Amino acid sequence: MSKQGARYEDFVAKLQAAILASESLTHQKNISVELNKKIKDNAGVVREFDVYWEYELGGLTYKTAIECKDYASKV
Repeated sequence: MSKQGARYEDFVAKLQAAILASESLTHQKNISVELNKKIKDNAGVVREFDVYWEYELGGLTYKTAIECKDYASKV
């Protein structure tokens, strides 16, 4: 990954953490944002996600993964 791509991933993680931290309506305290999170899927394959967070609410676990792309040209 390029240095620019790594910087962008870090920016997205910080942005998502700030958005989640500003959610005063839910008063959710058990949210954790992680970079380059490795998770084993149902087939046993380990996959890596650029930005990941999860939390529990109402007995359910919510999981969110973001993939950042660093394209050489405009999309």
